[in-house]
Amino acid sequence: MNNIMNTTLKLNVSSKDSYDAAEAFLESLFKARPIQKVLLINPPDSDASMLRYSDVKRKSYYNYPPYGLGIIARHLLDKGYQVEIHDLNLKVLEACYLSKNEENFDFDATWKAQLAEMVNQFQPDLIGVTCMFTMTHKSFVDVCNEIKNLPAEWLEPNSKIPLAIGGVHVTQSLSRVLDDIPYAEFTFLYEAERAFLNFVEVVKKRLSVHELSQVIIRTPHSRLEFLDEDKPDAEGLNFLPAYELMDMTKYSSYGRIGAFRWVREPDTRLATVLANRGCRAACTFCSVRHFNGVGVRHREVESVVDELEFLRDEYGIGHIMWLDDDLLHDENRAVSLFNEMTRRNLGMTWDASNGVIAYSCKEEVISAAERSGCVGMNIGVESGNPQILREVKKPGTVETFLSASEIIRKHERINSRAFLMLGFPNETYRKLMDTLNLALKMNLDWYNLTILEPLPHTPIFEAMAEQDSGETNSQKPEGRYNSGPHGRQGTIGEERNVIPHEEFWDMFLGSSLDTIPSKEKLLDIWFYSNYYLNFYSLFQAGPESKLKRQARYVKNICLALAPNNPFAIYFHTYLQQQLYGVYEEQLIKKLEEKLDSSLFWKNAFVELELSIDQLEKRLPIIKPKIDLWLDFKCVLGF
Repeated sequence: MNNIMNTTLKLNVSSKDSYDAAEAFLESLFKARPIQKVLLINPPDSDASMLRYSDVKRKSYYNYPPYGLGIIARHLLDKGYQVEIHDLNLKVLEACYLSKNEENFDFDATWKAQLAEMVNQFQPDLIGVTCMFTMTHKSFVDVCNEIKNLPAEWLEPNSKIPLAIGGVHVTQSLSRVLDDIPYAEFTFLYEAERAFLNFVEVVKKRLSVHELSQVIIRTPHSRLEFLDEDKPDAEGLNFLPAYELMDMTKYSSYGRIGAFRWVREPDTRLATVLANRGCRAACTFCSVRHFNGVGVRHREVESVVDELEFLRDEYGIGHIMWLDDDLLHDENRAVSLFNEMTRRNLGMTWDASNGVIAYSCKEEVISAAERSGCVGMNIGVESGNPQILREVKKPGTVETFLSASEIIRKHERINSRAFLMLGFPNETYRKLMDTLNLALKMNLDWYNLTILEPLPHTPIFEAMAEQDSGETNSQKPEGRYNSGPHGRQGTIGEERNVIPHEEFWDMFLGSSLDTIPSKEKLLDIWFYSNYYLNFYSLFQAGPESKLKRQARYVKNICLALAPNNPFAIYFHTYLQQQLYGVYEEQLIKKLEEKLDSSLFWKNAFVELELSIDQLEKRLPIIKPKIDLWLDFKCVLGF
């Protein structure tokens, strides 16, 4: 038996006795009606305290089809079981979006009513609930609680529906999940489509109890663990999810899928597809290797493109986001995949929001990607400091990042971005400066700059816990400093004061370069760096085609991601003026209101020499700002 758990859970009985105990428990639990109907549930991503009505109306929340549940459902359907998928996240977003006003919408009442209706109508023998994200934990627990409160008279009088749970969050935060959901009889770990199917077959006595794997069974008297791995090999990946059980035409109507929705027309339907599982890398801040195991398993190219064609023909999907964590792993296979997409003339676009590994961004690969419809790609960079890159086991060097950026910039149809992180353990000002310096040299379209918040049970999580003594950058901020409904760009001005511009420069000068910035200093660095790398660069966006593309993204920030962010409002107005000679007066009014109501933003605009007068009177903007930009480059030694 492989020891595949980060959390130590002791068996209460011997190995032989554990199988006997499991068999007896399953016979007792399902004696009234062996499993024939399985209901799979995707909980709302947010709980009531996190959901903002106005953000739903702007379609700001992610709304991904439950791809993993679709795969599990396909395996069950192929074995003759009756299956339904109930996506409470979609149901809540749809109900909220269609509601007339906030007073008429009750988040908890909505999903509880939807859940009760589906359960009473379908009358399942077993319910499975998934959880992907840590932020979904409370919602996940709430849904599981509600399931156990629902009567199940079709099984036995006064009985409750047996409950199975699983997913990335369950695997990563196992102890927390088991503590908070003690009434879940079955907990599945890792990729569980085979383990779940075999479990159901064991209950039906089609398989021996010895076929149980990747599951923890809670009986009234013990906790039984069957931890042998049973993940599918490459040949076992060539399954299409049970799309017929999902409302595939609705997902992009009520939320976001990926980071490049704005590139396509508003009525474009989006979906997700998974071509590979796993990642070649072993980054210490990432949970992929823990969940998917070592290495990458590939689906057959034919299977993947058949799925794309099916989505286009059956549901009118025009754009897909790859769910892959290492889409370009086998470069020859990636080229074959993209060439087959081109050969079939799918007429679809796609993006790699999850990121690609820079080493594989070769000219042949990126050219094939562009021809096949790629419109957006994130490169996983994280740091520009060689020591940090080695410590976090990043499969890339400064040289590979620069080479990748040079190649991608040649392909103008691809919106090029990079993930950057600040606040690694023992990361000094000098090391941070290397990251900002690299970003300037890469000269991509945008940088997703965040402060590191490690996932539980990743190697870096333990390292940061050790560093947590004292005021260091491992003292994590409460929430990610990025855009979107769960980001904090929209609330920056409500919680801190802007530091003087000169103080930002001073951080990267003098004898303090080899010290570690405090939490507060790290947030200041994030604020100014985000401005210079993303917004200020719009003053020098280059060709008109690139300027128009950047203008569309900044408009997207204003309309959906961070509508009250003064930087976004200012540059949306500026780009309108530059491209079309006019701007919307309401943008000026909105900017005035924001600056009048926030001392932080008023001071920030003063420090950065931005003003509404520049926009209204069309005063020269670029020349004085070039001086500041050159100062920024000079400080970084660029």
